[in-house]
Amino acid sequence: MTFAMRLQATNALGINAPSIRAGYIMQYANSLIGRQLKIIVQTMVFHCSDLLSPDVFLLWKAIGELTALLWLPMVDEMETFIVSLELYLFFCWSRELIILGCCEGCHRQRP
Repeated sequence: MTFAMRLQATNALGINAPSIRAGYIMQYANSLIGRQLKIIVQTMVFHCSDLLSPDVFLLWKAIGELTALLWLPMVDEMETFIVSLELYLFFCWSRELIILGCCEGCHRQRP
């Protein structure tokens, strides 16, 4: 219920959506496509930080970042795009291993 209220209160001007129908999104949460799925991915981190565990929140942040890279109507230079995507994924994977303390010799504690 809290998430639905937050979602409905979202200003849709910045996400290129005519309106956010939170009731519809919540009712059909298991079968969202296109526009509704994009709305969820773009706004989730702003609405759920205090509703999720830190691990799940980090996952949603990664999903949002990855979706922003992949949700393109057309890719002009596919080879360059793939290399950029691979570098980004490697960076994210490395960053999360460091945060989680999984790297050999890494002594940083998770925040």
